[in-house]
Amino acid sequence: MLGEWTFAGTARLRANVQRVAQRHLREVERLARKAAEARAAFVAAILAAHDSGETYSDIARAAGVTRQRIAQIVAEAQRRRDR
Repeated sequence: MLGEWTFAGTARLRANVQRVAQRHLREVERLARKAAEARAAFVAAILAAHDSGETYSDIARAAGVTRQRIAQIVAEAQRRRDR
């Protein structure tokens, strides 16, 4: 009797752990989508600032990244536009 209860309890515990793990995965997926959207908005804002005549240095300072990273983002966007 005790062995059956332990087995049933273990099965329930495993099922609960799997449900929690699945919930965590759904949260990861949701936040990954949100991060991708934020990234796209970030790049769009950088490109808008560049198109309006701001310098790489000023954009970098506002964005909290290096001037070189701004140059990379702008170059990547220009390559995509030229395709």
